[in-house]
Formats: sequence, structure tokens, C-alpha cells
Amino acid sequence: MFSVFLHDGACVQGFEDVEEKVYIGEISKLLTELGDYGFKAIASCDFEDELPKKGGYHFEDR
Repeated sequence: MFSVFLHDGACVQGFEDVEEKVYIGEISKLLTELGDYGFKAIASCDFEDELPKKGGYHFEDR
């Protein structure tokens, strides 16, 4: 299972029985859509390099 915590205290949770490729794809979509709506988002995970903007943290430096 994973959790994504948002600035306003909201939490999005997922489950372990999802294929890794699907899981990474959905996290990518979430980060992209948050950015499209003007939210700043950073992912902290083992697959940051596979996400848009490398997960967001110090993207320009990576």
C-alpha cells in the first residue's frame, strides 16, 4: 500500500495488488494533473526517476 499526503491534509491511498507499471503510471498522472492545476507536488519513492520531472524534487539538478 502507498499513501500520498496533500498540503490540505487529504490523503490518497493505494493497494499492493496493483502491477508496478500501472502503479507508476497512475502516480505519474496524479503528479501531472496536480501540476496542471497549479499545485506543487513532490514524490518520494524508489522510482522517482521514472516519474514526470523525476518526482519533482530538485528536478533541474538531476
